[in-house]
Amino acid sequence: MKEVEISLQDLYSLFMRKLRWIAVITALSIVAATLFTLFFITPMYTSSVTMLVTSYGDRSNASVNYTEIEASRSLVKSYSKLITSSRILSQVASELENEFTVAQLRSMMSVQTLSDTQIIVVDVETASPELSAKVGNALADVLPGEIAKMEIGGKVDIIDYAYVPTSHSSPNLMLNLVIAAFVGAGASFAFFFIAERLDTTVREEEDLTDNFKDIPILGTVPPLDPNAESMKGGAAK
Repeated sequence: MKEVEISLQDLYSLFMRKLRWIAVITALSIVAATLFTLFFITPMYTSSVTMLVTSYGDRSNASVNYTEIEASRSLVKSYSKLITSSRILSQVASELENEFTVAQLRSMMSVQTLSDTQIIVVDVETASPELSAKVGNALADVLPGEIAKMEIGGKVDIIDYAYVPTSHSSPNLMLNLVIAAFVGAGASFAFFFIAERLDTTVREEEDLTDNFKDIPILGTVPPLDPNAESMKGGAAK
């Protein structure tokens, strides 16, 4: 089977010949992504609670040694798991007058631990900015007391309570438009490229010389003027 070589010049030539159609398809993709994002995706709002984990060995009136710091950091991993446990979230549900189940509350939350710190950040994402803040602050009210009851050698202090976000966190319209533009342009160019490779129609002499370099061209048939014959017949009459 003969290998078909494709040069960058061939790709560039194809791109320039189909540029108008590629631009149209890309524009339609952007319009479709805009409409879909604005009218079919529910905006989500994120509110965050920031907390500090310390071990009981930590002291505010004396220097803290490395061992105590490492003890606090090890507690961060444990507490980050406890935050979304059924024990904690059931208390949060009670704080919210059982408006949500434990599973629903867990789906709203994502827990982040900042590397090499004693800080935990809990993000609450819902379709309502007020609800996101309400759930976050319910967690902030419940968590320190529940951690203290467990007596596992540490405590949690709330650094920042949740606030009502003023803008949605998702969807990201600009990101969606960029993705739509790349997908539209790439998909349209790929379509034209495949159609070009599957098209075996001979239109120009180069179509033969490029694919059959060892076979000489004996001659070409010039394009015929469709009006030439009728003009000749009319003159004869």
